[in-house]
Order: sequence, then C-alpha cells, then structure tokens
Amino acid sequence: IRASVRSAETARLAREWGVAAIGLVRTEFLLPEAGAVPDQAFYAEVFEGVLEAAHPLPVTFRLVDLAPDKHPTWASALPDTGPLGLHGSRLYRHPVVQAVVEAQLQALGPLSRRFSVGLLVPNVDSVEQFQHWRASINAALSNPGVSVGAMLETAGAALAVERFLATADLVGFGLNDLMQSLFGADRDLPAVRAHLDPYAPALYRFLRLTAQLAGSGVNRVQLCGILPQLPGVLTILLGLGYRTFSVDVAHAPYLARTVATRSSAEDRGLAEAVCAAGSGQAVADLLGVWREG
Repeated sequence: IRASVRSAETARLAREWGVAAIGLVRTEFLLPEAGAVPDQAFYAEVFEGVLEAAHPLPVTFRLVDLAPDKHPTWASALPDTGPLGLHGSRLYRHPVVQAVVEAQLQALGPLSRRFSVGLLVPNVDSVEQFQHWRASINAALSNPGVSVGAMLETAGAALAVERFLATADLVGFGLNDLMQSLFGADRDLPAVRAHLDPYAPALYRFLRLTAQLAGSGVNRVQLCGILPQLPGVLTILLGLGYRTFSVDVAHAPYLARTVATRSSAEDRGLAEAVCAAGSGQAVADLLGVWREG
C-alpha cells in the first residue's frame, strides 16, 4: 500500500503510518499564492518539503495533471478540456503548461540527487508518446537513476500495458479517468454519474484482462484512484493479481490491515465470482456491501 498525497503534511502522515512509499504526489494541487504561475523556485521549495517529510520513503511525483476538476487559476486561459479530452500530457505542448512542466523538472533535478525520486507522466496515449516524454525528462534531469513511469487513463492505453511495461519503470492506472473512458460517462455530470458503477462486473473483467496482459510485470502496475478504497473492492483487485496500490493517506492503514488478513486462494475465488456475476448489485451482494436504491 502506497499513499497519494498533495502536501508535505500528508506525506509526513503517510510515513508515520507506515506506507511502503509515496506512490503519487499530485503536483497540480501544489499552488503558489494569489494564482501565480508556479516557477522553478516555488517547486524547489515545496518539492523539497514533501521529500523531507516523506524521507526515507521513495516518492513518485506525477507531473502536472490538469483536468476539468483540477483547473487552477494560473490555467484559466487554457482551452476547455472536457471530461475525456485535453488533460494530462495532452496539454504539455501548450506554452503555459509546458513552462510549468519544465519548472517542475528543473526543480526535481537537484533534489533527485539527494532523495529517492520517481516521475509519472499523466494520461499517456501511446508507447511512442511516452518515449518522447521520457527522453525529454531524462535530458532535463540529467540523472539516469530517476524512475520514469506512464499513467494510463484510457481503455485503449491500458490494453497496451505490456508494451508500456517494456519501456517504462512503472505503469500507473488512473482508475478514475479509466472508468470514465470505459463507461463513456463524465463523473462530474450528474445525469450519467450512475453509469460509473464501481461494482459493475464488466469493470473487473476488463481489469482481469489487463492483469493478464501485464503478465509477470503486474507488480509494476500501480492502481491509483478511488476504486481500491471502496468497500470490498481491494480484495477483488488482489484476486485479479494486482499488488501495488496508491490510495489517500486516510485509507492506507485499514487497507494495509485488509491485505494482511487475506489469502490468495480466497481472493482469486472471489475475483472469479465477481467477473462471472450478472450485475453490479450481484457483485455488491457477493461482497456484503449495501447500496442505495
């Protein structure tokens, strides 16, 4: 169990509560005052604060990941992103976003020589695109010891997981966005939010397929987002073969206790039953989870 954090304070809590690593620093929430565009000096200070708070844990920073629900004041001039459109690395060629990404890399270069640092590139569509960004990152950091990973957030990218694992140090599944892609529903639009059913058997059949495609590399697939935190879901994901999860700090202790009490055979049997179920309600019943309506 790893922690997803957005401040030095939550990184400190994660370390004190015994997580294995900081799996995701959500850098878009690290903001200077008065809506200013963050620069190298700002990131050097706040990144160092996160790293010192987490030390000696390894820390993976996700490069800035803008989206409709993550749109700081400094990004107000950017085009409308849409729920499935322009977010993550798809925006990195915009001059303002490009300058912010460069500031993050310039800040992390010196810090990566003092701390255990990794990077995730958000919303990567193809292996070729990831290789382009990895080359840019390597040139900016001048430190081959920094692990660089790809965050996959669409169904098409996730189905190429084995190709990403061949060239990335880490692959993250951004499950919040991946579910939007899979179900064609915007989580911020109430009229279709119900289609994002975290207990839908189709979701777990899809994740079973991506685990199979990952093969022995599944241990380098980090699941991020709300899904593993929901009642009963972590046991299904364990049964499908996933072993690395980055969750909100508050959920990390009880999820770690859950892992410690499980057996592999039990989880595999549950995962197969979930994948064979006929509805989300049937899955909830298998897990003993009460659902409204």
